Amino acid sequence: MLLLYILVALFISWIWVDYYRLIDIYDRDALQYFVFAFLLGGLSVPITFFLHDLLVSPFGLALNGAPFNDLVFSLYGVAFIEELSKLLPFLLFVRLFGKQLTEPLDYLAYACTSALGFAAIENVLYFSGNGASIVFGRSILSVLLHMVCTATAVYGYLVYRFRKKGKSPVVMVTFALLAILQHGLFDFFLFQSDRSPYLVIMALLLYFTMISAFSTMLNNSINQSSFYHHKLSIHSQRVALRLLGYYLAVFGLQFLLLMSTEGVARAFGDFSLTGMSSFPIAYIASIRLSRFRIIPMRWYPLRYELPFGYVQPPPYEKRKPYFSIKGEAFNEAHINTFFEETAWMKPVSTRQWIFKPEVVQVYIEDKLFLDYDESYYLARVYAHGGHDAEWKAFMLKAKKSGKTEIGEGNPIMALLELPEHWLDVRQLKRKDLRFVHWVYLKKAG
Repeated sequence: MLLLYILVALFISWIWVDYYRLIDIYDRDALQYFVFAFLLGGLSVPITFFLHDLLVSPFGLALNGAPFNDLVFSLYGVAFIEELSKLLPFLLFVRLFGKQLTEPLDYLAYACTSALGFAAIENVLYFSGNGASIVFGRSILSVLLHMVCTATAVYGYLVYRFRKKGKSPVVMVTFALLAILQHGLFDFFLFQSDRSPYLVIMALLLYFTMISAFSTMLNNSINQSSFYHHKLSIHSQRVALRLLGYYLAVFGLQFLLLMSTEGVARAFGDFSLTGMSSFPIAYIASIRLSRFRIIPMRWYPLRYELPFGYVQPPPYEKRKPYFSIKGEAFNEAHINTFFEETAWMKPVSTRQWIFKPEVVQVYIEDKLFLDYDESYYLARVYAHGGHDAEWKAFMLKAKKSGKTEIGEGNPIMALLELPEHWLDVRQLKRKDLRFVHWVYLKKAG
């Protein structure tokens, strides 16, 4: 059974190695370097034991159920020790393979892969001690927790090195402390959950806000790549489906392991319980971590917020408010391939078409975020079909429901008229824009 647990732990780690290679669209690294980072990350486990004996045991710190004691132990005895232990192998990787770190995303990807080495060994220990019923839960919560916290510590260095406004070394210390704080609080809520079930909810809410922040860290690191090319975009649907497929496989592996060790009745009983409690978490995390708004050199503010909420659609979509996971869906991100290029714009229906020719040229010159970071595109529309001197500015907004493209790769968008007297399009609100027509874009040439 130990061998099976090792294989399951390795498979869970592979999910995220594959993920980082999927979102690394500009300068993808060879798989062997991820293997090196993972193996080095395994060293963090003996380092943790060593540091615990050196820095924790002499003070007699241990869990005893008292809130203040358990909080101190969570922050210092667990979070500080583990985050330091996970960081050291990554620093060794940077020393050995620094030339492979060619863009900011590499730092986060390899740091998280190193953290996976720690998480894999920890998972094997927990699976062996507690049985297969915790496999799916740990694959979602614990593995992501270790990656997010390590990424948070390393992100401080990225801000210090790559952001013009982040040159103070204090920023690196700040993010290192933030990594310890979020790790310690998450563990504290779980350690104290016997006192109140509400603390489990607190841990889950913290987890979701960490996922949102982690997504922003990844997004910002991708934005800073010197290999940026507007024709490349992350296929969010493909990434999300890959992650969800992997998690379905882990779900199935847990079922088979339980059936072989504890019987069919226990496996089916746990099947419904795990599915109801854990799979929605995996779904939200998978979708949020697949959606990125890529704009070169853009730094988005780091917000610890829930990764989902209700969206008020514009009137022309004729939809009621709907629940949505945040981030830029594929039909929005795909329009990046038209950014700063001339394309053909055609009406979905020719009824009440405002231009004389059916096909006109359009040049997308800017991408803007209005009304809670909804993405819009500022476009020059050439009224006579050709790329001549006469043009008028419009906004374009991706269609997000129903049919979203014509043919393959031709996104449907709302053509929106700007107010008559506007000075700064970045100050406009959705209510300032008037719907004109549904159109779709097609590559020129």
